[in-house]
Amino acid sequence: MQILTTNGWEEYALLDSGNSLRLEKFGPYTVVRPDPQAIWQPHSPSEGWGGADAIFKQTSDNSGRWHYNKKLPEKWLMHWNNLSFWAHLTSFKHTGVFPEQHLQWEFIQKTLKTQTSRNSDLPS
Repeated sequence: MQILTTNGWEEYALLDSGNSLRLEKFGPYTVVRPDPQAIWQPHSPSEGWGGADAIFKQTSDNSGRWHYNKKLPEKWLMHWNNLSFWAHLTSFKHTGVFPEQHLQWEFIQKTLKTQTSRNSDLPS
């Protein structure tokens, strides 16, 4: 089994997971979101989880509400390498950012860089 991580990305971190939840850092904010695949016990004590800036409480299979321990902006800017994008909390637990996709972002950046340098070698 290969475990994929987001090493080197200071603006995102999976801080802990378990009991069907994820404790994550998105930029300067920490959030707790449901994750039905996190079937193990969390590593951190439960009081650390309660201090998250926002906690998503599911009300149905596809929606829920965010409960805030701190006022968050409607959206905030995040960065990965030289990409910038907005994060925001949705009514269906997402943040608009999918950190597990960083491997695809890296592949696209490398491919574009290779194509750009190949095209610059072509006669005009």
